[in-house]
Amino acid sequence: MVNIRHDSRNSLLVKHINRVSEDGQSSSAEDEWSHITGVGSKIKIQDAEAVTDRSIFFSSTPQALSKHEEVLQISKDFHEQILDTNQYQKFVNATLSQKMANVKTLLEKEKKFADELNCFRETPKNRMELEKINPKQITENDIKTLITNLEADYNKLNEKLEHEQNVVEKTKNEVTVTKKQISSLKEEMEFVIKKQKSAEITDPALLIKQELKRLGISDEHSERLYKLIKSKQN
Repeated sequence: MVNIRHDSRNSLLVKHINRVSEDGQSSSAEDEWSHITGVGSKIKIQDAEAVTDRSIFFSSTPQALSKHEEVLQISKDFHEQILDTNQYQKFVNATLSQKMANVKTLLEKEKKFADELNCFRETPKNRMELEKINPKQITENDIKTLITNLEADYNKLNEKLEHEQNVVEKTKNEVTVTKKQISSLKEEMEFVIKKQKSAEITDPALLIKQELKRLGISDEHSERLYKLIKSKQN
């Protein structure tokens, strides 16, 4: 509610803005703000001129962050990601440790059960023990055990022999390949030496062979052609 009264002394119109409450009583602005509790003393600025820019922005759209603020935000996000990753890693490690402990426990129980089960079975004799038994006292199970042991020894020896044969065969192949490489390098060296001594190679067979090798033709085919040309020359 706005009240306007005339001041006869100064001939001025003085406007008083007062609010009327619900109960009909007017209240001034000071009365209206009197119930607000103070938040402390104001911060005094020693040098007001030191503040070069004072701007207040009101906008419904978010303002773009400065480079410094972007770096701070990225650092904060990265730090949170590291914390989350560390927590997840700890969780995974704890889970794996528990799983490993469970597996170890199961293996121990399985071994214990196998040992207990073997106590109720007849322990098979090894080969040396069987050889010491009197033939008259040997049983059918002992004979079967002896045969099983001999078959196992045979299989092991046979596997070892096959392995050694494979090694020998592989070594032979490597020797053959190395020998061919040595021969090829010797011919290459001969070709290079002749090329360095004379601007033009006088041996057409060697020249053809080197050109074939340069074109990617295998040494075996180039060697055959070289020998064929040599035989024609002779």
